[in-house]
Amino acid sequence: MLVKKLGLLVVMLLVLVSVSMRASASRSCSGDDCGCYIYAQECRDSCAGNFNCIRACTRESVQCAKACCSCF
Repeated sequence: MLVKKLGLLVVMLLVLVSVSMRASASRSCSGDDCGCYIYAQECRDSCAGNFNCIRACTRESVQCAKACCSCF
């Protein structure tokens, strides 16, 4: 009986460690890994001060970073 409980405890700890490793890996991901922010800066530079254009570039950059980090 004690062996089964210890086995279950070990399995649960392994699951917990596995989940925490995935969470830390996703936090370390950045849009820089895919070049999203370089593209966004070029996009903003081409906007010539148009705030709607700059906002659209920022939105695209965030979407790019989310898509990039979902692959990891």
